[in-house]
Amino acid sequence: MAKRHLREDLETEMEKFLARGGVVKQAVNLVDEVKHGTNTQYTKRGCRCEICLAWALEKGVIKTTTLRVTA
Repeated sequence: MAKRHLREDLETEMEKFLARGGVVKQAVNLVDEVKHGTNTQYTKRGCRCEICLAWALEKGVIKTTTLRVTA
């Protein structure tokens, strides 16, 4: 019952909004371009692709690409 009441309230508010000249627009999805081989991609996003690993090795962020095994 509560959801039905909320739906009815939403419908009446939308009718009022549209009657006042309001317009409903479709949202636009913006795709973030990934820039591999950068500080942001490697450190903040945690990318470990070959390009980002090569960047980290070159810049001295890491010393090797092999993982240390701990027991």
